[in-house]
Amino acid sequence: MLGTASKPRLSVFKSLSHIYAQLIDDTAGETLITASTTEKAVKSGVKHGGNVEAARKVGASLAERALDKNIKAVVFDRGGYIYHGRVKALAEAARAPVVEIFSSSEPVNTPERNGPFRAQDIAVSNRNGLSRRSRDKHLDYLRDVPVESVLAAVRERLARAHG
Repeated sequence: MLGTASKPRLSVFKSLSHIYAQLIDDTAGETLITASTTEKAVKSGVKHGGNVEAARKVGASLAERALDKNIKAVVFDRGGYIYHGRVKALAEAARAPVVEIFSSSEPVNTPERNGPFRAQDIAVSNRNGLSRRSRDKHLDYLRDVPVESVLAAVRERLARAHG
């Protein structure tokens, strides 16, 4: 899962006492926006930085800053944490002010979302959140398909998606 300047990756890290969120442009290798419970603006409004209420404040703060920079869509990287509790609260609070979030459980590399496919988008790997069995099933399917027909199908989907 990679973030771009137009659709950065929303990365989450949590500890017992705090939660941190960043919008990252992986193509440029830079962090665009950060928010955490260690900031005075967030810290003053919550009793403890390691709870759901604090995560909501961090998500809202991050979304507000994203909208100020005209970022309306992100790819959600939950960092291996279960989508529950603080992680879910942060994502929902960030989603509320019209920031569109794509999770890793949804197909990430689709032409409708990320524009034209690149070579690395077609590869099937565990980085896309597939189990070994699911990945092997995809690879078995792709093993017998000629590359030309895959590229033709991709071009056809792009033509339908872009008009």
